[in-house]
Amino acid sequence: GRLADEMLSDEQKAIDQNFGQFMQQEQQSHAMISAGAGTGKTTMLNHLAHKYGNPNQKWLYLVFNTKNK
Repeated sequence: GRLADEMLSDEQKAIDQNFGQFMQQEQQSHAMISAGAGTGKTTMLNHLAHKYGNPNQKWLYLVFNTKNK
């Protein structure tokens, strides 16, 4: 779910703010997150989906790594 603001690191806060601006655009396109294993990508995506998503949107998560082949 959504993370409390005080739980976010400075980097996560910056990602949240940039994503919020992205979602306010009339037309959204694609966003890509590229980071190493264990860096919190899934946690951050879940946070963003709960904070900025709505029932009329569809989110697609694609994962590419050896473990998920």
